[in-house]
Amino acid sequence: MKGKKLNRKKQNRRIKKRSPIRADREAVRNGLALLGFLAIFGCIGLVTWAGKKMTDPATLPIRKVKFEGEFRFLSTKTLEKRVAENVDGGFFTLDVEKIRNAVIQAPWVREATVRKLWPDTLYVRIKEQSAVVRWGKTGFLNQRGELFEPEDTSVPDGLITLYGPEGTEKLVYEKYRTLMGLLEPKGRKIAWVKLNDRRGWSFGIEDGPAVVIGRKEVDERLWRYVMKVEAVFGSEIEDIAQVDMRYTNGFTVKKHIEREIRTGSRGT
Repeated sequence: MKGKKLNRKKQNRRIKKRSPIRADREAVRNGLALLGFLAIFGCIGLVTWAGKKMTDPATLPIRKVKFEGEFRFLSTKTLEKRVAENVDGGFFTLDVEKIRNAVIQAPWVREATVRKLWPDTLYVRIKEQSAVVRWGKTGFLNQRGELFEPEDTSVPDGLITLYGPEGTEKLVYEKYRTLMGLLEPKGRKIAWVKLNDRRGWSFGIEDGPAVVIGRKEVDERLWRYVMKVEAVFGSEIEDIAQVDMRYTNGFTVKKHIEREIRTGSRGT
């Protein structure tokens, strides 16, 4: 019995000796937990502060605008004005798509790329429109047959004019290219091409006749004009005022002296 009591006393002594260590550990744990708690709140506060600073337009304002591109008709003053009117934030909040949309609406702009360069620069790359032909009285078509209507009409001299109903720009442009492929090898130049409201085609030859093609069998009639009219009249084509190809097997030629030569039977 005495031996058991002695063992219990020894165990109690051991427990009493260990208890201060446990207390220290708990204090360390509590301290670490408190530090972690404070660190989390500190990070939240830092993120909130950083978010407010980033959304503040006064933070890293745009101070420079760099334009790149070859400009023949574009005015850099016009571009600068459009950019300035749409800069409504700092480096982090600036809406580059809004600026791009404003720039691409400027006369003579075909494509625009806008991006930010750290820390205060806006980079704007421009591709200028290329006027290949005129469209009606005020418009122009580029090499893709796309219509644009700039305010300033100071374009290169010698552009031919295409005509057609609204929305037919690409169709008329493609027909113009077809005509060039057929007539340029013959030494002829197109003066104008027209698609009327009834979808009837006609075109003019520089120093030559106006050619009426009509609505039906357009490509066949074009080919017939090249192979027959040009072959028959040759250099005398300049004496002809009008050629009407709206016939089943032939054509009508009206010379400048108002004399008609008819072949074939009339079609529609």
